[in-house]
Amino acid sequence: MLVVDDDTTVAGMFQRYFDTAGYDVDVASTVPDAIRLAGQQLYAAALLDLRLRPGGGTADGLSLLQRLRTNHPALVILVLTAFADARTTDDALALGADRVLQKPQPLRDLVAILERTFELRAAKASSAASVTAVGLH
Repeated sequence: MLVVDDDTTVAGMFQRYFDTAGYDVDVASTVPDAIRLAGQQLYAAALLDLRLRPGGGTADGLSLLQRLRTNHPALVILVLTAFADARTTDDALALGADRVLQKPQPLRDLVAILERTFELRAAKASSAASVTAVGLH
């Protein structure tokens, strides 16, 4: 799992919690670090903060989201932000986020949401495979 958050305290908290939940976690605090890590390791999931610069807007996080989705289509991406207004949520979902969640979020809920997202992805893939197989007969 890749955690991307410029607040190293928050990122460390996520890393420790997801580690105890059984996930291998790498942390990036900048867009270049996240791109480098994603290029070196195949991740199943990413937890992404949108505002990656102190006082900055969401452009960095959204551009990273788009790049991750383009380069890693199977990656489950959860966006977690304190600035989840309707436009930001719509933009993130349009760029490929699986879920957009408001900070703060209880850590146990994040694990449950991540696991549920994996289940939904697997069910969707299974359903698509069934439709394709039926169409081949």
